[in-house]
Amino acid sequence: LQTMPDPSACSVMMRKAVRYIHDNYTSPIYRENIAQFLNLNPNYLCTLFQKEMGMTVLHYIDYMRIRRASERLLHHPEMTIREIAEDAGYMTENLFFKVFKRRMGMPPGQFREQYAGWPNPAQKQQDAVAPM
Repeated sequence: LQTMPDPSACSVMMRKAVRYIHDNYTSPIYRENIAQFLNLNPNYLCTLFQKEMGMTVLHYIDYMRIRRASERLLHHPEMTIREIAEDAGYMTENLFFKVFKRRMGMPPGQFREQYAGWPNPAQKQQDAVAPM
């Protein structure tokens, strides 16, 4: 997955937005939830987020979810892909497959088969990940 910008270099408002996302991304979360938490208009939140973080709110949420799912795929072979999708915050397995394949360049099952069991799965994952 691509490297994320450092939220500590952002405004207090964006640090709060990022913290909210980190605390809630495994549940259904929408820009309206974040905007309400920050007492902002959702469109204004998106403008600020894009300006300060260099990506959309949805892109950042996807990043967090795919990162969690990738870790689970590599380190928890006992979990099914459906369980991993739910654990990462995806409402449906189909949505998880679609987003994972778009972000990682392969379906989750193939990712697991290809990279699980390497001596250092985290390094192999970094080497294999397509940029977001």
